[in-house]
Amino acid sequence: MRVLQTISSLDPRLGGVASCTGELLLGLNERINCELLTLDSESKPPSTDFVHYLPNDSFSGFTYSGNWRRFCNSLASDSYDVFHINGLWQYPAVKTCLTAEKLGKPYVISLHGMLYPEALAHSHWKKVIMRKLCFDRLLSNAACIHATCETEMLHYRRLGFGNPVAVIPNTVSIPPEVARISGERSVKRIGYLGRLHPRKNVEWLLEAWQKLNPSDAELWIMGSGEAEYETHLRELASEKNLKNVIFKGFVAGLDKYQALASCYALAVPSTFENFGMIVPEALAVGTPVIATTGMPWEELQRRDCGWWIAPDPESLAAAVDAALKQSPADIRRRGENGKMLVSGKYARDRVAGDMVSLYEWIVHGGSKPDCVITD
Repeated sequence: MRVLQTISSLDPRLGGVASCTGELLLGLNERINCELLTLDSESKPPSTDFVHYLPNDSFSGFTYSGNWRRFCNSLASDSYDVFHINGLWQYPAVKTCLTAEKLGKPYVISLHGMLYPEALAHSHWKKVIMRKLCFDRLLSNAACIHATCETEMLHYRRLGFGNPVAVIPNTVSIPPEVARISGERSVKRIGYLGRLHPRKNVEWLLEAWQKLNPSDAELWIMGSGEAEYETHLRELASEKNLKNVIFKGFVAGLDKYQALASCYALAVPSTFENFGMIVPEALAVGTPVIATTGMPWEELQRRDCGWWIAPDPESLAAAVDAALKQSPADIRRRGENGKMLVSGKYARDRVAGDMVSLYEWIVHGGSKPDCVITD
């Protein structure tokens, strides 16, 4: 079986979608022939035999690319058995779907949170028009939709779509070197790690820090993003005269895991995420996580590896306070619980196995995989 996955960019600065897609490809290629088509970018993972980087000639917010169009137009009906599109709203997604239809091949679309109500509210009228022009039809005609959690599947159903949905979580890429990180926490530290964007609610963390005013702890803000928003956060911290708030900038690779392992807890104050790759990455190094109920991480509470809180500043402040009061034994217990959760449910072999079962069902029929919901 030959599968072509597509994504506009693998630039890690764009967030977790790029990293989870690349990691899944590694697992899939241990089982089937799966290639990835993407546009070249300044920052990208190391090249592999199964990633095709097209020269990036894209322009406009729609990411129109002549190189993408020419590549798709060159494909024959026997080039691939299944096409798998990551994301919506851009030309590469549209062109890949249309190519699959033209060649008479099935295609899968991974939503990556782009049909959540909060996501649809952003640039609302643009997305209304794009849905009417093509995306509703392309979504309806997909052989299957991929959602990373049941909540995302329910949001898709509420929009009126009835085609099959496979609920398969993202897999988590943990470099083997991470096992050598000691996880010593010599300083009481709360961390935020992710893109700096208004919808991430980093202001709530600054409000919590002002309310708690801990003299023996520090808050690390790790990440980069919109320059205007980052400036706003720095000015806000200065206006509030916050102590021990450190902006660390963009961190990646082993440095990222070392930073996560040094924290008493990682705080993820977003009011919505379809998955949130940073959550299992923190759990994998034994760091408890604070996440809101706008994220599909009830397991933090159920598996005692963090806090699953109401999406408001007061609840965040209470959870940060609880995290800072953890004893070393509390951290170890929650840390081990988190490690067990990630190594089981989100292991690459397990996630890739579910995806291959989905592809085989789409192409060959037979018994429906357990992960696929058809009603």
